[in-house]
Amino acid sequence: MNRTNTLKSDGTTLTNDIEAPPLDAIRTATTGAAKLLGLEGTVGRLRPGFTGDMLVLDGDPLADVTVLKKPARAVRAGVALQ
Repeated sequence: MNRTNTLKSDGTTLTNDIEAPPLDAIRTATTGAAKLLGLEGTVGRLRPGFTGDMLVLDGDPLADVTVLKKPARAVRAGVALQ
């Protein structure tokens, strides 16, 4: 069985037995969460007019989802945090 790693909300990694690709996990955590909360018209995407925060990563989360554990920088409400 070919397994992929996903990142849990507490920052730990788990083995994904259903073999969902990292992109699906990222979409679920962003656009999927916005839709679940009824906010898909205002959050969950990087788009003009949307509210949100973002992570700047030192790697490709599609190749290695664990790069989400240690972002190079976070941007919150338009302000880059250290």
